[in-house]
Order: sequence, then structure tokens, then C-alpha cells
Amino acid sequence: MASVLLIDDEPRILNGLRLLLKPHFNVITTTQPDEVFRVLKSEPVDVLISDQRMPQMEGVEVLRKAREISPGTVRVLLTGYADLSAVVGAVNEGEVYRYLQKPWDNQKLLEQVVDASRTSRQMRDAGDSAAPAPGSEPHAAAERSRAAAGQPLPVLAVFDRDASTMRALDGLGDAGWLACERIHCQTLDELLATLTRRDVGVLLADFSQSDQNLERLLRMVKSQAPAVQTIISSRYFDVDAIMRLVNETRPFRFVSKPLDRHAHILSVYLAAAFQKYDSVRQNTALTAFEKTTVDEATMERDRTLLGSLGAALKQALLGRFFRGGARPAR
Repeated sequence: MASVLLIDDEPRILNGLRLLLKPHFNVITTTQPDEVFRVLKSEPVDVLISDQRMPQMEGVEVLRKAREISPGTVRVLLTGYADLSAVVGAVNEGEVYRYLQKPWDNQKLLEQVVDASRTSRQMRDAGDSAAPAPGSEPHAAAERSRAAAGQPLPVLAVFDRDASTMRALDGLGDAGWLACERIHCQTLDELLATLTRRDVGVLLADFSQSDQNLERLLRMVKSQAPAVQTIISSRYFDVDAIMRLVNETRPFRFVSKPLDRHAHILSVYLAAAFQKYDSVRQNTALTAFEKTTVDEATMERDRTLLGSLGAALKQALLGRFFRGGARPAR
């Protein structure tokens, strides 16, 4: 039976979650962050669900430390507050798998925890290690193996109408993964065409205006080619939009604009994103964590609203992902 570890400073919340989940999981509850870390060190845990606002330690910090101790444990943030720094930090520091909101719908929460536990088991079976932590140096082995095999680096697609973004990228240099080709797309049609025709490994997308068509495209990309990593940039992040993006499109990181003020962290995020892309391409079992599930009705609506290029994009992504070197876990 899969195991779920719950932490919340309110015993009433823990009791409610335990009653809901106990028929389906081995449930461990605690109000103490130190107990979370002790359990993670002593036994395998499939899913960790942490409240955000707790007096001893915020949920983002709990998830960050949990990721270091047990990267194969799927991390979920439970929150009843629109806390922007917590929502962004949960992705950038804790690589949160999903957000759950208070109050919750019992059936939906149960389905989401079942999905998270299934993902954790698949990751463990694949022997996965998490993507490099923020601030860590990217591995060079994949870059060297590509060079030795005469394979070009994957493309960085940049969706941003602001020309200063490309200048900021130029200032990062071209060492390692950053030697990749960078394609600047100023319209959604240009981005669709690039994703359809080129081997895009990382997408840097401006989300300053919460473009619904961009959301549709990101949803399609992540459901059809989960290896592709997305970094979302914006001058003004909307909490509800971020939570929706995480649950539906699984972005790799969020970064604030203007990008030239965050050059170092952007460089780290890009290198780590390319490394994650290459890792997932080399082991299809790792797509469990990356892939989002979209029902056929939603997918068909997305394709229709995106136009003829939407259908072409789906076929191109499917063909490229399964042709281009992805192979079963060893």
C-alpha cells in the first residue's frame, strides 16, 4: 500500500485528511517538521502533503528540505491563502507536483493523491533522482555525449514580445547548454511553428498578460511531449494563474522580469532545465512526473482554438518525442 505523509499545525485538518485517505493509503500524520524529516530518512514515502502556513516552518521550506532528503517523494502543497512568494517558492525550491486548496473537494483530492502516489511509484521504479537543485552546477556528461555523437543541442524557444529579453539571454554567454540555438518568437503562431518544426528542449515564455491561448499551448506541449521544460517569466505574477499553470502544465521554474536583473539565476535555471529535458528523453519512465493528463475533450478544444497548427503540433511533438532517443528505463 502506498504511503502518504501529512503535516499541518491543525489537528482537525489532519484528522479529516486521515479519515479520507486511510482506506486507500498508509497514512502518517504529524504537526512537527522535524518528524517529517525523520520519517523521510527512515522509510519510503510516496506522497508528502504539507500545509503552507505553520508556526514552526513554512510549507515551502518543508518541501525544499524534503526534496533534498527524498527526491522520489512527490510533494504537494496544501494552502488556503493566496501567498505569491509561497506559490512561486514551492516550484522553484521544492519542485511541487501539485497545489491543493482549502477547503477541498473530497473526491477531487482523493483522485489527485492517487495520481501523485502512482507517479511516485513509477519514479521509484525508474530509479529517478530529482533535477539539479537551484544553484547547483549542471552536469556536463550529457553535453559531452551529444558532442561526441555529433548531435546538436536542443533549441531554446523564447516567447516574448520584449526585445530586451533576447539581450538579457545574449549576456549569459554560450558555455555548456547555453551554446544552444535560441529562437525568438513574438507571436503565438511563430511559437507554434517553432515547436512543430524544431527540437525544442526548453521554452522560456512570458506570461505577463495571462494569455489563455498560451496556456492551451503549454497544456498541449506537456501532455504530448513531457520532456520539454518550461520556464515562465513575468513582471507581475498572479497567484491563481500560477497555481493553475502548475496543476495543468507543470512549469519547471518561474523567474521575474526584467530578466537582466536576474541573470545568474536565469542561467542556472536554463542549464538545469536542459539537463532535465535530456534526462527525461533518455528514460521514458521519468515522464511520469512530467506528463500532465488532459481529457480528450479538453485536448480537442485546445487544438480547435489553436487552429490548424495545433493539430500539426500534436503530431510533431508525439513523433519527435518517441523518435528522438527516448527509451525504456534500464
